[in-house]
Amino acid sequence: MSCHVSPRSTMNCVITIDGPTASGKGSIAKAIAAHMDYFYLDTGLLYRAMGYLTSQDYSREEIYLAVFWTPELVERYKARLTYSYGDGRATIFVDGVDVTMQLRTPEVDWSSSHVSSVPLVRMGLRALQRELGGRHNIVIDGRDCGTVLFPQAQHKFFITADFNMRVCRAQADKLRQAQGMSQEEIAAAVLMRDMRDLTRPISPLRPAEDAVILDTTRLSLEACVTLVLSYLL
Repeated sequence: MSCHVSPRSTMNCVITIDGPTASGKGSIAKAIAAHMDYFYLDTGLLYRAMGYLTSQDYSREEIYLAVFWTPELVERYKARLTYSYGDGRATIFVDGVDVTMQLRTPEVDWSSSHVSSVPLVRMGLRALQRELGGRHNIVIDGRDCGTVLFPQAQHKFFITADFNMRVCRAQADKLRQAQGMSQEEIAAAVLMRDMRDLTRPISPLRPAEDAVILDTTRLSLEACVTLVLSYLL
């Protein structure tokens, strides 16, 4: 399937899908990657991995204050991470051990949301993400993929939905259900993450100027995927 790349271009095809928490961007991105047989890059999983490593070494107070970060620490953490994608599944290894299922605990939720606001971390992971993008035709989802990571991407989408729908989607997530979080706790977590993403000084959440903005509030996943594909064919 073509991505409409100019014959003179040697750049791999990049499709960016940005949006806030529980907007549906991850599910859409995975479905598009599977349909097009592209590599799927989940930027959130990389930030969760950094949050996971940070939570092992530092207290919540230290993570909140974020004064311990150095370029050397970011590189040391990055060197311990391996991201892979195959059979429709993104996997994170730390020191060669698959920790993917350990990255969706309340503690990692909290630490990764703070770690993702640290400029040194964002800069360090940006290089890793671009390296992966340089090796594959990719579908990538996150919060600044079309604005910062791949501003030259051939196709950019910004997925959104109203707040109540996003809270319902977050509540339906099996991993969140396993954590026993109440609807009020989930709503507070979604709101807190929104505020952090929108107000951070580095790479705040916003649509790229040339992104297609899709409101998924009243759309099924299948309808969303069909709509996105209509822009790609």
